[in-house]
Amino acid sequence: MQTVQRPTLPTLFALLLGFGLMQMGNTLQGTLLSIRGGIERFSPAQIGAVGAGFWVGIVIGSLRCGKVVQAVGHIRAFLALGAIALTAPLLHLLIVDPIAWVVTRALTGFCFAGLFIVVESWLNGAATEETRGQILSVYAMTGLLAGIVGQLLLPATDPAGFRPFCIVAIIIALALVPIALTQAVAPTQEGGGARISLKRLYQQSPFGLVAASLCGVTTSAFFALGPILAQRLGLDTRGVAVFDGQRHPWRVSPGLAYRLAFGPLRPTLCHHRHGAHGHRSPGHDHRPRTGRAFALDTVPLRRHSRWDDRSDLQRRDGVCE
Repeated sequence: MQTVQRPTLPTLFALLLGFGLMQMGNTLQGTLLSIRGGIERFSPAQIGAVGAGFWVGIVIGSLRCGKVVQAVGHIRAFLALGAIALTAPLLHLLIVDPIAWVVTRALTGFCFAGLFIVVESWLNGAATEETRGQILSVYAMTGLLAGIVGQLLLPATDPAGFRPFCIVAIIIALALVPIALTQAVAPTQEGGGARISLKRLYQQSPFGLVAASLCGVTTSAFFALGPILAQRLGLDTRGVAVFDGQRHPWRVSPGLAYRLAFGPLRPTLCHHRHGAHGHRSPGHDHRPRTGRAFALDTVPLRRHSRWDDRSDLQRRDGVCE
């Protein structure tokens, strides 16, 4: 069982600052690898494989890094995974080979999955029912805004040189500092975490799982090959950065409006999980969720006009906190 720590502003600031810097370095690195791969005469298939390697690492890390966090704790896991992640851009610079880049990029994805689990589970454990929606909304928008800044750093250096890879490593290294210096007590785990099967997830929300999968396929292809298209259209480095970064404002504007509108309402929307006095429904899992369960936050609420309340709660057990 995970103990709940009430949030303080310094704790939230440290977590969001570390997460934002991580995202900044990651988005800069992703675009940089696509452009540098073109400079090194990698084929589009090879560049796409490098981009796909990151998401393979994300999937594996999402399934495995939870045990690392449980074994050594949030802070140690964050520092260890972050230290490994900051070596990746230097390995890309030292070994210019498509296969090596695919493996290194997968390692980066694995580490970032663990970093996301640490931050998300810590925020979830620190949040109350009244503040969870607002905190997770600010967390999501921090990642999107950091992505924009990361893309706009690209024109400040030459992708054909060594400096941009060093800049990525420096940014990721700086992201470790706020977490390392925090005086807050991280949530502790007692016992193993719950396992989530794709079959059960599909039964709970077929549309959510299918839509998320299709969005992942399309956006990952754009992230990896978008810079190559921009280069072939004749854009310079600044143009490529703007072209690749423009995806974030389109996500930030509607995303910000949605999260500001519905983030504070999340406890109300999920009130059907509780009794009249705020008690949880029988059989509900009282444990705060870890990072792997956060994808379930996007699962739409079923309309009770078509579902019996009791059976619906049983089907959706663990989906809505």
